Amino acid sequence: MRPEEIVSAQVVLAAPGGARPGPQTRITSENIHEWTPSADNIRRVSDYLRGKGFQVGQLVGNSMSITGPTALFESTFDTKLRKTRGGGLQFQDGGDELAAEKIPASLRDVIASITFPPPPDFGPSPAASFA
Repeated sequence: MRPEEIVSAQVVLAAPGGARPGPQTRITSENIHEWTPSADNIRRVSDYLRGKGFQVGQLVGNSMSITGPTALFESTFDTKLRKTRGGGLQFQDGGDELAAEKIPASLRDVIASITFPPPPDFGPSPAASFA
């Protein structure tokens, strides 16, 4: 993967009181208010990541996107990125989710996870041509 390649990940923020959604957690329109992080924590995470050089998207539900060059991800989170066979991204340990200890210590209490969403399983493959 080239260091200048631009990639994007989702940052999932913890709920007020530090609650973190688990793999079986269903967040719906009825309970999203329970999972919405505080304005202070949203600002804290956004400001930190912008300060590092990421483009930070708006909060949607309990997460925001961050976008930047591969090298920025690797230096900020002290990890390497690699492409999957399906065209997605993984962290060096082979997972879609950044290891908790790689989240900056000053944000571990408010970031539940940083993940690379899987690529869609429909449409053309990454190697497909539109010609």
